[in-house]
Amino acid sequence: MDCSHVKEYSNYVLMSNPPKVTWKCKKCGENGTETYKAIHNRLVIKDRIRK
Repeated sequence: MDCSHVKEYSNYVLMSNPPKVTWKCKKCGENGTETYKAIHNRLVIKDRIRK
């Protein structure tokens, strides 16, 4: 089943190398992780739109 995930990100970071943040899809419930980088103490995740 294909889903265009609506990701809800966790409020913690997995301190692996590289660091990762976990998410859960609001539509299908699938879990995943994404690599992130911090710029000036702000979390920036590729393909994430913040409103």
